[in-house]
Amino acid sequence: MKKLLLLFPLLLSCLWGIAADEFRVAELRCEYRDNPLAINTLTPQFSWQTLSVGRGFLQAGYQIQVASDPADLARGRKLLWDEQRKSDVSLHVRYAGRTLKPGQRYYWRVRVSDAAGNYSPWSEIRSFAVGLLDGSDWDGARWIAFEELPDSLRVVPGQEFNKIKIGDRKTALNRLPQFRREVKVTKPVERATVYVSGLGQFELFLNGAKVGDNFLDPAWSDYDRQVCYQTFDISEELQPGGNVFGVMLGNGLYNVPRERYFKALISFGYPKMIFKAEIEYADGTHETIVSDRAWRVTESPVTYSSIFGGEDYDATRERTGWMLPGYDASAWAEPLVTTQRGKLVSPVAEPVRVMEEFPVVSIRKTRHGKWLYDMGQNFSGTVQLEVRGKRGQSVQLNTTELFNFECDSITECGGYRGEYRLTYTLRGDEVETWRPQFTYFGQRYVLVSNAVPAGEENPEGLPEIVTLRGLHTRNATRMAGTFHCSNDLLNKTEELIAWGIKGNMVSYFTDCPHREKLPWIEQLHLMFGSLQSKFDVYTLYDKMLTDMELAQTPEGLIPDIC
Repeated sequence: MKKLLLLFPLLLSCLWGIAADEFRVAELRCEYRDNPLAINTLTPQFSWQTLSVGRGFLQAGYQIQVASDPADLARGRKLLWDEQRKSDVSLHVRYAGRTLKPGQRYYWRVRVSDAAGNYSPWSEIRSFAVGLLDGSDWDGARWIAFEELPDSLRVVPGQEFNKIKIGDRKTALNRLPQFRREVKVTKPVERATVYVSGLGQFELFLNGAKVGDNFLDPAWSDYDRQVCYQTFDISEELQPGGNVFGVMLGNGLYNVPRERYFKALISFGYPKMIFKAEIEYADGTHETIVSDRAWRVTESPVTYSSIFGGEDYDATRERTGWMLPGYDASAWAEPLVTTQRGKLVSPVAEPVRVMEEFPVVSIRKTRHGKWLYDMGQNFSGTVQLEVRGKRGQSVQLNTTELFNFECDSITECGGYRGEYRLTYTLRGDEVETWRPQFTYFGQRYVLVSNAVPAGEENPEGLPEIVTLRGLHTRNATRMAGTFHCSNDLLNKTEELIAWGIKGNMVSYFTDCPHREKLPWIEQLHLMFGSLQSKFDVYTLYDKMLTDMELAQTPEGLIPDIC
């Protein structure tokens, strides 16, 4: 036993890569983010943790350095900030160096000391970049659109479903746009950064590939007050010669169609986008590409988009090659130059991403001739479909959390009766893969119409489902804690609580992922204990407190939905 006790600290030091009497810095964060590409301040806050095998270690001092070049920082020269002080503070250490500039990237490192004055090794070098802090930083980029919503049709603030007159629920659907801009790169690229926002939701493409793995960008907000943009480093994706930027837009919560199901009717306007790309060449020169009339726009294959009602995609309407250099876009329209009320800011919280995938655990045929796919788990998200069939055939998917097996129908819930649906119209390839871009739902089951599982009898020649999988989407904030004990009932209860949280964690905490998707603010304090014990929710709370501030009335009232 004595030998084991003596070996234990040594084993720990091997696992952590430090000797038993040493300590080092880890978990470096700037504005509570890992290497953020765009922060909203010129005086960021830095935080870190110290790892030590020795018991009872206390930080007695620190030294922090910031430079505009990682090589200079490694050599300790040309520093913008070099602060050394006796302090046990390792949270919210505020930058106090030379003035930073919008759109610029910086590098930092830190080391800490113990009570005896011994310093740890320098931490790894981390980075942060200042975002675009006001309109002038966008270098003339304009909001551009395919069509404009008349102010007379705006519905702000949103109205509840049951307060809308039946005759006002039907209107002509807006056309969903896709934008294109071709540029040439003639010199070696040192760094390239894109700043982009598309309302209600957007996806950015470069040379045919989606940029990043975010879902439902940008973060939801009061768009008349604040609009979030996303920042992407595309240094590795730009290629010599021709390059094509493409942007596709969906309605999101910016514009809720009055068809199918909607819990709240909201319409700030029709979809629009703003874009800036900053290319830094190896020879020290710069090039800026912005959204303006030089772009081209046309109607996209997304024929219906609703955060409440679902999404339809018609692959027969795709423009083959439109995201690649050399495509003839002469028939496309010049975009409308328009405006947007809200101030552009970089999001403080993590984006939404696909966090888990669920395979189908069972398939059964209903008495009505449809096929019910069971993912075995209730989750928020969407689906990915692999299908083959003839050009022009359509597959309909109804996703739902509950299914009435006695009636072979989707279970009604709080006014929702299964109106949410996804429709994919085939282009006619051997096997086609599709996932919705601008909507999500609470689900466990997928009810498939007008198609059969591959291998089943198919006398009508319907499309065949090759695979179907569930994609759980949520805010990508990291886990902060776990719980496990010897009591299986408590473990299962804890797991249910965790899924209840994950199913409602997007760019704010929702009340449910199916019929409402609304940010009732009592959840922030009623659920805080469970939330903070499982997830690092600091940045989400930062974002939602700003939502509350922006929603506050002149009389001081904070609404129950912000």
